[in-house]
Parts: sequence; C-alpha cells; structure tokens
Amino acid sequence: MKVGRDLYRSSDAGERWTKAESDLAVDLYGLGRAAPGSRYPAVYAIGRKDGVQAVWRSIDGAVHWQRINDDRHQWGLRFRVISGDPKTYGRVYIGTDGRGIVYGDPALAQPASTQKD
Repeated sequence: MKVGRDLYRSSDAGERWTKAESDLAVDLYGLGRAAPGSRYPAVYAIGRKDGVQAVWRSIDGAVHWQRINDDRHQWGLRFRVISGDPKTYGRVYIGTDGRGIVYGDPALAQPASTQKD
C-alpha cells in the first residue's frame, strides 16, 4: 500500500501495516512474480532515490532497491502506471503519457554470442 511517497507492507493479510524502511520516494508501484527463492513478490516502482528519478525493483519486501532502467530509457519521464508480470519474474510493464506501453525483461549478465566459431 502507498501513502504519500512511502510504501507500507503487511505480512498478516492486512491486519497490521508497517512502513517499508527504504530511501526510495515512490510515485507509482506495482507487483510481479517473485524472484526465484524469494518469499516476497517483486515490487516495481517509479520513484526518486539519491536524487535519481528512475524505474526500480525490490525483491526483499521494498527494503532494498535496484535501478532497472538507464539514462537512455526514460520515456520522457511521463509515467502513468507500472506493473510486474504475474507469470514471468523480471518482466515489467510501464504505461507512459503519450509514448505508449513499454515492457522490459532483465538484460543478460553477458549477452549471448551470435557468432559461430
């Protein structure tokens, strides 16, 4: 749940809510499939951290955040909605204001070679 620019979480089906202790000021957020081995759904957010407005992902209940876009992929900084894919971990969908709907998958750590030896 979002209140202001803070996220809150519950581990008891919504009986009690606690503020997620993080340094990310959240504008928009959405949930997606959990990372392998994680007990939390992936949380995707548009927000500001250390002065950087970006797209972020957390796999530990919104405690730690990893930036998942770069400076070349800002889509005019006109975001309207964000959601993770419920079936595919790492896939994120972003609705923009005038630039359509974009989606992204995690980049490979090392791109696969297309050359034949």
